[in-house]
Amino acid sequence: VKDVSLSSNDGAGLLANVSADAGDATILISGLLAAGNEQAGALIDADAGSNLYLVMIDTELTDNGLQGARIFSDADGDAFFVLSGVTATGNARHGVWIDADASGEIIGYVGAGFADLIAPELGFVPAGLANWLGEGGASTFIQNGLDVDNPGNRAGLRMDLLAESDILVTVTGAVMNANTGRGFHANAESDSGNITVNLFDNMASGNQLGVLVDTFAAVSAVNAVGNVIASNTNGMWIVAVGERLDVFGAGNRIINNDNHGVTVNVNGVTSHDINFGNDAAGTAGHNAIFGNGGRDFRFLGGGTAFAQNNWWGIDPPAAPQFMGSVNFTPWLTTDPNP
Repeated sequence: VKDVSLSSNDGAGLLANVSADAGDATILISGLLAAGNEQAGALIDADAGSNLYLVMIDTELTDNGLQGARIFSDADGDAFFVLSGVTATGNARHGVWIDADASGEIIGYVGAGFADLIAPELGFVPAGLANWLGEGGASTFIQNGLDVDNPGNRAGLRMDLLAESDILVTVTGAVMNANTGRGFHANAESDSGNITVNLFDNMASGNQLGVLVDTFAAVSAVNAVGNVIASNTNGMWIVAVGERLDVFGAGNRIINNDNHGVTVNVNGVTSHDINFGNDAAGTAGHNAIFGNGGRDFRFLGGGTAFAQNNWWGIDPPAAPQFMGSVNFTPWLTTDPNP
């Protein structure tokens, strides 16, 4: 699908049912405008007997009656998703909702620089196709979930992922603001692999919940670096079920959320390493976490979370800013990233 406008339809703008019984399924969308449709801007249902590839570039999904884009997929092999330069704004439900099931691994990437990623990581783009697809860039998911039916379950960007093997999700440079539910929600489960969610240099503001990551796997890892999560009802929630959860946070600005800033729930795992700054591990922290109406940092479960060398808005920080066993000493005396 290249450079088309599919708007103001009684149903979905783009409706694609793709089935490859014994081979790969590849869906390439570039320059799509889907606006003002009664249902989803783009509704895609894809099955692959082997691997599944979906690339959506420079696409605008605006003011649709359901989701901006609703993507179902079932792959007997691996599943790969790339969103680059996607704008989803003012849709009644989710901005973009990916619901993927794969017998192999799932890799999802949201951000710029997709051409460099596709060739080495996905290995399926022939020469010249990146130029055909377009420039791509940062993606925005703003003011979605406008209907009043279950608004807390809506999201600017939502991923429901189920894989037999590993799951890797990277979201970088995205703006996920003013959605009635979550800015970003990753719900990932791996039967026999591990899960990694990377959040780099994103903004989530004005949502009911800025960022929610919930995982079910042997080992889950969440890496959050350089994000701004501000002025939501709640800031960032991370919850995992499995053998181990590793969380790394650095250079984030998590401020002025109505309730809590950071919540990490490890009640469902056997072991963990919660590292928002840990001198012993040689990690700096340098997060700014303050001004949140409830707790700035909530740690739910046994053991200790490390959140050293961060700015908590006051010097020294006060005990009511924390819940659970949180090692926040030493702390910074000034804001590292105002």
